[in-house]
Amino acid sequence: MLIFNNKGLSSIAAALTLLVLAAFGAVISYMVASSSFNESRLVNSTQAFYVTQAGIEYGIKRIYDQQNEIVNPPGLTFGPGSFTISRSGSTLTVTGTVGDAVRVYHVDSPTQADCTTIDTSNIQLTQSDKRIGGVTFRKICLTSITVDKMQASWVTNSGEKLKEIKIESNVVYTSPVGVSSGTLVEITDYTVVNGNNNIINWLEFDKSMEDKTVTLSLIMGDGTTKSATFVAD
Repeated sequence: MLIFNNKGLSSIAAALTLLVLAAFGAVISYMVASSSFNESRLVNSTQAFYVTQAGIEYGIKRIYDQQNEIVNPPGLTFGPGSFTISRSGSTLTVTGTVGDAVRVYHVDSPTQADCTTIDTSNIQLTQSDKRIGGVTFRKICLTSITVDKMQASWVTNSGEKLKEIKIESNVVYTSPVGVSSGTLVEITDYTVVNGNNNIINWLEFDKSMEDKTVTLSLIMGDGTTKSATFVAD
């Protein structure tokens, strides 16, 4: 039989108390460390969000300034972190990083059609009214746009045929037979890299186009379309 006197019981109680306090201390230390770690991650994640937003604004501004928006790794420094920008088709992927926190956002870029204006205010008819000239188009954003195809539709349609298209010094389409109203025309690709006006010197037809209402469409390299309608007079 074990017999404990008061002194022995007090020693055991003190030892148990120390063990309990040590355990509590370890738990509290873990909780404080874990809380600090989570708080740090939350701060980094919030900051990464704002870094990514800055990257989006930077990329869109570069597009409208007609400059290259791509930012390759290791990225562009902003505040406590950095961001990168990549492009796939018309989608920009912006990645913001602060410490171990990463935020990724996908945004739609303006299309080539969005970045093109067409001016028909100086339309002229020449060559016995068989040539429509004076149409201009201009790039207002992106580093370049490409006109891949063209389409001309007109009313009243009396069987006229479009036979030739010339942009600046380039004959981008010619055919002795010509095509009917509404035909999609494969042209020699015409790429614009500056913000200057580009003159469509003429759309040449086999008959007079006087007083015809014409819709001219530029089909861009990314598949988008920019159109303008005017009266040939």
